[in-house]
Amino acid sequence: MNYSYLVVVSLLLSCTNTKKESEVEVAANAHNENQEVVLTDSLIQEDSLMQKANIELVDSLKQKASIELEDSLIPVVKKKEIDFQQISKTLILPPELVEISGLSYDNKSNQILAVNDEKGYLYVLDPENGKVVNKVKFGRKGDYEGIELVDSLVYVLKSNGDLYQFHIDDSNQKADYINTPLNLTNDVEGLCYFDSEHALILACKGSPNLKHHPKQKKVKAFYSFDLASQTLDTIPLFTIADKQLKDFVENKLDLKNLPSYKVKEYTSRAAKLSPSAISWNKSENSFYILSSVGRLLVVVDRNGNIKHVEFLDRNIHYQPEGITFTDSGKLFISNEGRKLTAKIFIY
Repeated sequence: MNYSYLVVVSLLLSCTNTKKESEVEVAANAHNENQEVVLTDSLIQEDSLMQKANIELVDSLKQKASIELEDSLIPVVKKKEIDFQQISKTLILPPELVEISGLSYDNKSNQILAVNDEKGYLYVLDPENGKVVNKVKFGRKGDYEGIELVDSLVYVLKSNGDLYQFHIDDSNQKADYINTPLNLTNDVEGLCYFDSEHALILACKGSPNLKHHPKQKKVKAFYSFDLASQTLDTIPLFTIADKQLKDFVENKLDLKNLPSYKVKEYTSRAAKLSPSAISWNKSENSFYILSSVGRLLVVVDRNGNIKHVEFLDRNIHYQPEGITFTDSGKLFISNEGRKLTAKIFIY
């Protein structure tokens, strides 16, 4: 074979291989560049998503912080414990109110409303000095036990469970008379407005039972009078059993540091619960039930579960007959004068 020919063929093959290797290398480099471009694009996209997520997170945290800041600026009404050892004011009432029975409060005019046990008059009192600023006749002589103001309507309770209704701003109109299924055996003395139910609550000092209904024993009953339908629910809104009250005093009150005779006295007083007045304290979502017998103040929730029992000072509250609250939670308790001087104590 011609040697020159072999050299030429060899050189040609070498060039061809080199070209192929160059092409492969170029292709590989291009592929790597493409991968780098894809990877770079992917990283850029991922970084963009993370930046977007971070921005959204920061905005969300800012919004939450703003809401929390706004919430922190809203006044929060905290439950204010009533200190029965601290009377803020005592009102000495005029002789015509010596037998004051029911109380209510007009938050619009900032005046006390009261009724006398025997006279058919609404008395409007100045809460600063107890003086009578107005007097409205609504009925004849009778046994009037409670009073409540609902919007512009006044409701007065008789001991037989019937109600008088009239407008507070119209002294010339005749009061409407409302019969209820209750009667004198129930001896109804407490009346208050329960705003969440738009109803009046009537507290029975006497029998808890209605005619032709199941009988209950050793309980005090509290009935609801619906103002929209003007009807009394014949099933009590709640009852308080004598045993329920006795157990609360013995087991829930802190009496461990008292002598045994004092514990016995408190237990005996609790057993004498006879509601003479009731008021709904909406700042606490609680009913305050006043009992002249035993000088008791029993606090319950809307279902009648006992929350607290206060034994009132008998030298101060010699005959507590009326109770009411202002919208801000100020407490008023009226005491009959026992033919001497009637008073209202403000807490």
